[in-house]
Amino acid sequence: MGAFRTSLAVSLCVQATEPPLALRRIKLALQYCLKLSANTNKPAYNAVFNLKFKTQFDNKPSQTRPLGFSVKDDLQNLGFKKKNVLPTTVSTIPLWLLKRANCNFSLCYYDKTTTNSEVFKRKFFELRPEFSHHLEIYTDGSKDGIKTAAAVVAPSSVKTVRLPDNASIFTTEIHALDMALDIIRRTRSKDYVVFSDSLFSLQAIESCKVENPLILKILKNHNQLINSGKFIIFLLDSQSRGYPKKQRC
Repeated sequence: MGAFRTSLAVSLCVQATEPPLALRRIKLALQYCLKLSANTNKPAYNAVFNLKFKTQFDNKPSQTRPLGFSVKDDLQNLGFKKKNVLPTTVSTIPLWLLKRANCNFSLCYYDKTTTNSEVFKRKFFELRPEFSHHLEIYTDGSKDGIKTAAAVVAPSSVKTVRLPDNASIFTTEIHALDMALDIIRRTRSKDYVVFSDSLFSLQAIESCKVENPLILKILKNHNQLINSGKFIIFLLDSQSRGYPKKQRC
């Protein structure tokens, strides 16, 4: 389709459900730069984010500009800030030696769109006695417009944190789980049950999605806690899945 330079090219893009080439070029460039922003050790990082020779290129508008200059305005329009990017890291512990997280999905077998919230409550209270000797910690993430936050509630403490604007719900839920591990590190109990209403977060932790820096951080912290003698269960809390997040966090 890129060979056409007439209105036919536009119609072909529409029929193929693809954006125009100019927009697709911008999209791919932004995706590359956003991924590169988490890899500060790559040689291309400085060429994109630490721009030089700006004056020279401003004096020669017809000269082809480097990628960093081309995407600078688009990144600003997205609200991109380097300080909000978590750098990609490589675990010093071989992944096959990390202790796998113990995730309980007993309450996820009901469709929350068709199941009454009272059913979730009843099932939750039926399951809860099985962990009566565990210290209970509740986590949640919230998003209202572009504003995001995470919270964790333990018997002796309540912590909340404001996250960067436009963070995803997945990020807020993962951050809340990481806050829960921090509380576990600071307490003397041995057995813990961490409640979360984010199915995707617990699935990512259980399946060791280490390509996500947040998941890798949780797995490393979890591994340290398990090696120190603590026992942790992550439980999908379907009791709260029927309520708006803004009211809970």
